Amino acid sequence: VGYHGTSDFPFILANVANSTSNLVLDTDSGTVVGTGTFYVGSIGTGNLTVQNGATLSTSSGAALAVNTNSIGNATVTGFGSNWTIGTAALRVGSLGNGALNITNGANVAAAGLEVGEFLNSTGTMSLSGLDAMFTTAGTANIGGTSATQTAASATLNIDGGAVVNFSGTTNFRTRATVNLDGLTHPLVDVVHGGAWDDVAVNDGLVGDHNRPPACLV
Repeated sequence: VGYHGTSDFPFILANVANSTSNLVLDTDSGTVVGTGTFYVGSIGTGNLTVQNGATLSTSSGAALAVNTNSIGNATVTGFGSNWTIGTAALRVGSLGNGALNITNGANVAAAGLEVGEFLNSTGTMSLSGLDAMFTTAGTANIGGTSATQTAASATLNIDGGAVVNFSGTTNFRTRATVNLDGLTHPLVDVVHGGAWDDVAVNDGLVGDHNRPPACLV
């Protein structure tokens, strides 16, 4: 879809059980979802792709895999491709199985982040390729909004050259796993320090500003 425009209506992909809905934003298109919700995989399977310099702005937050048994996938790829989530968190795996992939210089920024939001959900956020970046200044919960209601699994995969910046409150729950590939600099930067609940950190460096810089956890 090559589209320049703004919508204030709810935008929902896969709002029928057993359905599959795909949305591709391509080649310098610009799309804004104003006050409406933006759901990728509400009940069925939803797939979102933002590529080749396309931009997407969802002003009222966004969610991948909203309800139980839903699947929501989002891929943002290529230099200049950008997804901005304002005023509310990006929820990757709310009650279902959600996955966010950021590759090859693409950028995603959100007001907050939930990866594996509620009990028994599954959330995965993966970054790969030079200058792929995720940023939030809000609260980031990896593995559950609450420490007593954790996700089935919550995984961050960050390959060399990609960067994750957490500059708000950051909570890594007991079901969280961080997989890092690349030892040249901290690839996950936790500015205000994180709450770490037996988190598995594999093969890399995490810069936690409450710990020594570039510490191996």
